[in-house]
Amino acid sequence: MTVKELKNKNTKEVLNLLIKEFDIHTIERDNQYMNFFFDDDIAGALDTRDFQVSLYDNSGWPFPNGNLLSTNVVEDLMNKKIEKYLA
Repeated sequence: MTVKELKNKNTKEVLNLLIKEFDIHTIERDNQYMNFFFDDDIAGALDTRDFQVSLYDNSGWPFPNGNLLSTNVVEDLMNKKIEKYLA
């Protein structure tokens, strides 16, 4: 299996994990990012280079820690599940 094939396989598997575990939907590719919606007002992106998830408020309203939910429990949980899955 080539490096590209392995990366594509891992991307598909991580997206399936997020769909199954967190019910993400409306997935669209934008270069190396896979944009999705986690909830009606929370959007997210999976960076396919390092498989890190970032969540943000789609309505434009900032969260207490700024625009990105870097300390959000759901984002942390998503990243930990991905890390554990790929290990």
